[in-house]
Amino acid sequence: MGVCDYVPDKAPKHEAATCPLCGSTHVALYPNAVKGAGFNFSNVNRAGAFPGMDLAGAWKGFGLCVDCSDSLYVFHHHVLNQFVGSVAGEKALVFPSLVGPEEAKARFLTDWKAYVDGVQAGQVKSREAELLEFCATREDAQVVTQILWAKFGQDVDDVRGCITDILPSRLQELIGHNKAANGWSHALAPRQHLDEGEFDLSLSCLRGLFFRPGGKRVTKSNASQRLFELKRQIMEALYHGQQLGTATEAVWKEVLATVEAYLAEAMKTGKTGGLLREGAGAKSGSAKKPWTGTFASWLRHVARFLYYLDCAEVLPMGENDSIYTPRMEKLRPYFEKGSGIDSLEKAFAFTLGVLYGKLLQVQAARRVSPALTWLKRLNLSGRDLPELYVKIREKLLTYGTEANEGVRELIRELGELGARLGDNISLGSVPTCYFLLLGQSVALEILPSKEKGETA
Repeated sequence: MGVCDYVPDKAPKHEAATCPLCGSTHVALYPNAVKGAGFNFSNVNRAGAFPGMDLAGAWKGFGLCVDCSDSLYVFHHHVLNQFVGSVAGEKALVFPSLVGPEEAKARFLTDWKAYVDGVQAGQVKSREAELLEFCATREDAQVVTQILWAKFGQDVDDVRGCITDILPSRLQELIGHNKAANGWSHALAPRQHLDEGEFDLSLSCLRGLFFRPGGKRVTKSNASQRLFELKRQIMEALYHGQQLGTATEAVWKEVLATVEAYLAEAMKTGKTGGLLREGAGAKSGSAKKPWTGTFASWLRHVARFLYYLDCAEVLPMGENDSIYTPRMEKLRPYFEKGSGIDSLEKAFAFTLGVLYGKLLQVQAARRVSPALTWLKRLNLSGRDLPELYVKIREKLLTYGTEANEGVRELIRELGELGARLGDNISLGSVPTCYFLLLGQSVALEILPSKEKGETA
């Protein structure tokens, strides 16, 4: 392949320069070498992209020598697919940068060839899932991993984001955190296995965790650059072992936006069973619907995801998980370490959510409209909880549900918490809604069935 095939005549080469890729000196640099090799990273073939708007300075954009441009062309057309996988549920280029002595580089290439041969022979189940795991088996002094999200077709185009310098030792740490999260045995942990909810090094579960149901009306939000950038920030924090910091607010914003989409869909269809029961559809993790579980399933996976971020020291939970021990035996396991219930205010919101979930179950049995509007489109805070408590009690009394001993026991629990908190419950909108709905999602486990004397 000759460079002249893809370098416009109007953008002249630059003689006697140093190649920025291989370091060769006194060579000619061709301004369109990167684009010609199939990598359109910065529209280098457009005059407006040239430094100083001067066509003669086009080589400064990232001109390469002949040897590098040819090698890049070969890599794109014959090797690139070996390094393309899925990270955070989005297609990405995952490629190692070799460091250290030549002997270490040679050893890596030998191991990589054996790995690729295993993929081609079918010994490796999923190249995309195991690409990062291969890099995790290396040494920090041997390789660092780079990730680049883009469109992969005739050209590698439309670059959306990247993460650089991921150490194998950090990937090894994350493997341990993944194993711990997948085996989480907390009362809030998912009871029903969903493939799309499992943790791996590429964190493919992010695609489903932030997927909003609702069909065409949510297509744009599901594909938004803002949502992608949040997922990239989460991955960067995980891969580099850093706290999310200012991105924490964005995480909760997107979680609540997803909650709102689930509730809107329930109100539109009139189907509220998924708000209370775990379940999954037949097609798990399809491209069009990356999350097949119900809202109750999703919320349990969110709880596990928050536990995972805490373990990875990316989004630490509060240290005071044992601030309150419920008297109600069925309620106690949900308050154990890892729940995030680290204040009396959160304990009240969660426990009230259980009672609210019972109300939704009774209303579904009676075939009456569910009280979803009481959530005020998630504009609730701690100050709204006493009023919500009164409204739930009134409805349950109307339905005769307080004949249920479990319901009465839960009400006594709320009474004790309420007496300690008073009417002015200081809790922000985000934790109020999250813990209220988390309690709702497990309501049928704590108050599972109708007892004698209860009217549904």
